Amino acid sequence: SKLPQGNFAAELWFTIDVDPQDNTVPFADLDLRGLIGSQAYRRFPFCGRGWALGYRNSVVTGTTLEWHLFVEQTRGFTTGEWQMQYSTNTPLEKGVWQHLVAVYEEPMARLYLNGALVREKQACETLPCGRPTYPGSFL
Repeated sequence: SKLPQGNFAAELWFTIDVDPQDNTVPFADLDLRGLIGSQAYRRFPFCGRGWALGYRNSVVTGTTLEWHLFVEQTRGFTTGEWQMQYSTNTPLEKGVWQHLVAVYEEPMARLYLNGALVREKQACETLPCGRPTYPGSFL
């Protein structure tokens, strides 16, 4: 597999595609918009696999960056979902390029926006966190 099997960083440039005040787009300020990742939809936390980065852009809460990551856990045959969110005070401006980097360096995960560390936390409840899991992989 060419997918990261241990520590990794995902780096990308993106622009906001919808102005949250645009009344012509239904739910413009509510929808989660995916940016990059390899993640299987999960109905239950133990079924999920992979990782994904996305955002919500709201007039009320600003821009919320979301990082979902599923890693091996030491809790039987399940994987634990870990989620990091970072909210700006105001929405990111539509059409302006933003630089986003997500770093998983077990056991820590970090999120950088435009070169600044904006969020950092442990990626699992129980150490060791383990490697990322992916769709089609089983423990």
